[in-house]
Amino acid sequence: MEYTTKDLHIRPFLPGDREAMAALLMDKIVAKTYMLPDFACAAEAEKMFDRLMELSARNDRFICAICLNGQCIGMVNDTEIKDDSIELGYAILPQYHNLGYCTQMLRGAIEYLHMHGFSKVLTAAFECNGASLRVMEKCGMQKQDYTDTVDYRGVTHTCVYYAASNKR
Repeated sequence: MEYTTKDLHIRPFLPGDREAMAALLMDKIVAKTYMLPDFACAAEAEKMFDRLMELSARNDRFICAICLNGQCIGMVNDTEIKDDSIELGYAILPQYHNLGYCTQMLRGAIEYLHMHGFSKVLTAAFECNGASLRVMEKCGMQKQDYTDTVDYRGVTHTCVYYAASNKR
């Protein structure tokens, strides 16, 4: 599972992505809006990366590195696959926020997944995560009529859902 955008290469994880992904998985800014375990040390984050790399090699999963100029800057992953519908999560390192990379990645993912048989691509974000909500809107996704609540790190969050349906 691989695709490119204007600036990005989205591909399965490689061993060389370990350091960047450990940094992302342990980043306190990322952890505010991307649901992650609280890693006590880099070794725990690296163990999680090993599992993500293993899963990214499978054809029945969508788990990929987001790469800029050959460097891993983030990840996009399925959070649920049901029939011809897939829900995605994504995160990038904070130094790459607000540069349009999430929008490029998500537009490309929607196109790729529609071309590969998914009729519906879903995403969700905490209601307080305006940047992610704007990314979904810029990608032409439609806000759904339902929300969910989740307790994460001692705070109850409202999750807002967006969807892009294939227009066949």
